[in-house]
Amino acid sequence: MNPVLRRACATALLAGLLPLALSAQPATNVEAGSGYQLPVPALQALVDAPRPPQASLSPRRDLLAFIETPSLPGIDVVAQEELRLAGMRIHPHTWSRSAFSFGTGLSLRAVDGGQERPVQGLPEKPAIASIAWSPDQRHLAFSHVDTAAGEVQSEIEEIAAETKERLGDESPTVYHEVDEGMYSATSDTFIGQVYSELGLTNIADQAEGAAESGGYPQLSPEFIVEENPDLIFVAYPGDDAVSELKKRDAFDTVTAVKEDGVVQFDEDIASRWGPRIVDLAQSVSDAALAAQGA
Repeated sequence: MNPVLRRACATALLAGLLPLALSAQPATNVEAGSGYQLPVPALQALVDAPRPPQASLSPRRDLLAFIETPSLPGIDVVAQEELRLAGMRIHPHTWSRSAFSFGTGLSLRAVDGGQERPVQGLPEKPAIASIAWSPDQRHLAFSHVDTAAGEVQSEIEEIAAETKERLGDESPTVYHEVDEGMYSATSDTFIGQVYSELGLTNIADQAEGAAESGGYPQLSPEFIVEENPDLIFVAYPGDDAVSELKKRDAFDTVTAVKEDGVVQFDEDIASRWGPRIVDLAQSVSDAALAAQGA
C-alpha cells in the first residue's frame, strides 16, 4: 500500500476509535472547581507501569545487580529548584540532572536463573546514583545521595574546607586544558567553580578575551608559559596526552611540568556531572596539596 494512503487510513482509524475509548470510560476523580481530571484507568496504568530496573553485570559475568527506579518522579522532584546552564537543568544539591531518577532499591540474581534477592540494610530512603563491583566480585559499592539535604554538596564543602586549611595562605595557580587546542575554562564555568571552591587561582580568568569566550577561551602557549601555573589538569583522553603537552616549546620551564604537577583526569569522572563530582574535587585537592607539599 502507498505510504501516504497507509498513513491516512491509520489516522482515520485512530480518529474513529478515540471517541469510543473516551466514552467507554469517562474521566474520574475530578477535583471540584479545579478542572483537574485523571485519565481513564487504562491510560493511568500505562503511565504508572513500573520501569525496568537498571542492570549491572558482575566481573565474572554470573551475577546481575538490579537498581529499582520509580516509574515517575514524585512531585517533590518535579517541583524542586533547578539551575539552568547551556540547555541543561541541574539539581543544585546533587549536581546531577534535575530529572535524574535515583534508584530506590537494590537486588541480586544469578544470570542462569534463580530467585532475586533484595539487598538488606540500605538507607531508610535510598537514592542510589550508581553501583560498582569489586574486581573479586565479593563487594558491591553504591553511592547514596540525600537529595533533600544535599549530602554530595556537603562532601565537597568538607573537601574544600580541608584543602584551604592545609594550603594556608597559598593559592596554587591552575591551568585547565579542555583539548589539545589549548582551550581552557574560567571560573565562570562548572569546573572553574570547583577550582575556586578549593582555593586555587585560575590563570584563564586573566586571558585576553576570557569574558567574551563564554567561559572557554583559547590560550596561547606563550600566555601559559608566562603565567607559569603550579598545576595543569588535562581533561581529555589519550595515553600520550600528558607527554605530548610536556614536549611543547618552553613548557619545560613551567612549574607544573618541572614539579610533576600535570594531572590527567579520569575521563569518566571529568565528563559526568553527578555524585561523582566528589571524586573530581578530591582529585584536584590531592594534586594541589601534593604540589604545595601540604
